[in-house]
Amino acid sequence: MTGKKKGSHSSQGMKRSLNGRILKNTTLNILLLVVISCIVMAFSMQSLANKILLDSLQPMARQSAKTVEANIHMLADRMMTIADNAQMKAGDIPEDEVYRNRETLLTEAAEIYEFHSIGLYNGSGQLIQGLKDAPQSLEQDFISLLQETDNLTVYSSTIFQNKLGIAIGMPMKENGETVLYVVGVYKYDTLNDVISSINIGKNGMAFMANREGIVTGHPDQSVVLAGSTLLELSGGGQSRINVKIKGEFETAVNGQGPALVDADTDRLLALLEDVRPEDAVVLSGWTQSVPLYIAVLRRMMEKGCTTVLDCSGEALWQCLCCRPFLIKPNLTELGALFGVEDLEYHEGVELARRLQFEGARNVLVSMGGDGAFLLTEDQTLYFANACIGLPCNTVGAGDSLVAGFLTGLGQSDDFAQALRMGVAAGSATAFSEWLGTKEQTMRLMEQVHVEKTVLPV
Repeated sequence: MTGKKKGSHSSQGMKRSLNGRILKNTTLNILLLVVISCIVMAFSMQSLANKILLDSLQPMARQSAKTVEANIHMLADRMMTIADNAQMKAGDIPEDEVYRNRETLLTEAAEIYEFHSIGLYNGSGQLIQGLKDAPQSLEQDFISLLQETDNLTVYSSTIFQNKLGIAIGMPMKENGETVLYVVGVYKYDTLNDVISSINIGKNGMAFMANREGIVTGHPDQSVVLAGSTLLELSGGGQSRINVKIKGEFETAVNGQGPALVDADTDRLLALLEDVRPEDAVVLSGWTQSVPLYIAVLRRMMEKGCTTVLDCSGEALWQCLCCRPFLIKPNLTELGALFGVEDLEYHEGVELARRLQFEGARNVLVSMGGDGAFLLTEDQTLYFANACIGLPCNTVGAGDSLVAGFLTGLGQSDDFAQALRMGVAAGSATAFSEWLGTKEQTMRLMEQVHVEKTVLPV
C-alpha cells in the first residue's frame, strides 16, 4: 500500500511539472508573438504615416504658396493705391502743401497697413520724404530692379535694414513719366503667419527660399536674419559639380559629391520602400558608397523591380554580384574595366559577354558617333546606328539613353524598339543646349535602324 501511494504522488508531481513547463512555454510564445506583432504594426503604421504625409505634402505646399502669393498681391494692391492717390501728385500745388499731403497719406498708410516704414525715393534710391524709420537710401540691386521693370516690384530678400519685412516698390507717375518711387516695408507677420500654420508633424517644418537658395521665411526668424541658405539647412554638404570644357576634344572635370552620413542613407532606403515591382530604379553617377549601391540593388531585387546600374570602375565590378537587369557603360568605360584602350565594336561585344559571366543580365554600351549595342541575357545582339546631327552638349546624353531605353521597353516589351528610342533620346540631348524633348526624340527615331543577331551560346 505504501509503495502504491508513493508512485501515485510521483506521477502527480511529474504531471504538475510538465503542465507548468507547457504553460510557461505557451506564455513565452504568446508574449513573443505579441512583441513581434507590435513591432510589425509600429513599422506598418510608420510607413503608412510617411506615405500619407508625402501624399498630402505637395498639395499642402502648393496651397501655402498660393496663400503667400495672395497676401503679396493684397500688399501690392495697397501700394498701387498709394502710388495712384491724388494726394501724391504735385501738379500746380505749392510745394509745402504737396509735402503735407504726402506726409498725411504716408502716416495713414503706415497705421492702416502695418508698415515698418514707407517713403518716397528718387531715381538714385535716395529718400525724398518718408516716415522716421524710412532708410535714407535703397539697396542698389532693388533700385536697379525698380528702374528696369518700371512697375510693381517685390524685393527678393526679406531682410531690410536689419529687420524682417517684405519690401515692395511702385513707380509714381505724372503725365506718364516716373517721378518718384513709393517703397514700403511690410511687417514680416504676413509670411510668418502662413509658414507657422503649416503642420508637418512633430519634427517637420515649412520654410521659404528665393531663387538663390537663401532662406526668406522660416518659423525660427533668426535663421532668416542670419541669411542662412538651403545648403546650410541640409547639413552643410554640397552638390556634386561637374565641368565640361568644350573644344576640339571635350574635357570633363568631375567634382566629388557630398559626404553622406547614416541619416542620409537611411532616408534614401526609406523612400525606396515605396517602389513597386513595375517600377525601374536607376543607380548612376559617381559611386561614393559601394555598400549603399549593393544594399539598394539587393532590396530592389527583393521587390522584383527593374534595376539599372550606370557607373564605372571598381564600383561596377562589385555591384555585378547583385545581377542588375541592365548595365550601361560607354565603350571607353567598358575597355577600362579590362585595361583595354581604343576598343573596336566586336571587341566590345566580347567584353560585354564577359560582364554577363560576372553577373550582368543585359549590357547596353554607348559608342558615341558609332551608335550603341545591346547584348541581352539570351545572347541576342542588337546594334543601332547613330543619328545624324551636330553635337553641342553631351551632358545628360547617357542618362537620356537609359531613360529612352526604359520608356521604349515599358511601352513595347521589345528590346529592338527600346534601343531605337534610347539612341534617339540620347541623340536628342546631345544635339540640344539642354535636355532633348519628346518631339525631338520621336523625330530622330526615324533615323535609327536596329540590326539583330543571335550569338552562339
